[in-house]
Amino acid sequence: MQNFNYYNPANIYFGKGEERRIGELIDTESHSKRVLVLYSGDYIFDLGIYDTIETKLHAKNIKIFKNGDVVPNPEISLIRKLVTIVKKSRKLISF
Repeated sequence: MQNFNYYNPANIYFGKGEERRIGELIDTESHSKRVLVLYSGDYIFDLGIYDTIETKLHAKNIKIFKNGDVVPNPEISLIRKLVTIVKKSRKLISF
C-alpha cells in the first residue's frame, strides 16, 4: 500500500432526536443555502426523520435535494448522478 493522508473535516451527530438540530447546526457550522439529503431505504420516512429534517430546513429557507439510492460501496454511476444533482442545484440558486 502506498502512503496517503485522508482528511475529512466532518461533524457526525448520533443519537435520539439529533435530526431536530439540523437547522441550527447548518446555521452555525456551514451557513449553507442548499442541502443534499442522502439515504437508503424508506425507514427515514417511516420514522418521520425526513419530515423533521424537511421542516427544520424549510424554516431556515434551505433548499433540499434528496436521493434515496445510496448503497454501500456505490457504483461510479451513482456518484456521477449525485455530482450532477449538486451542479444543477448551483444553477437553481443564485446568491
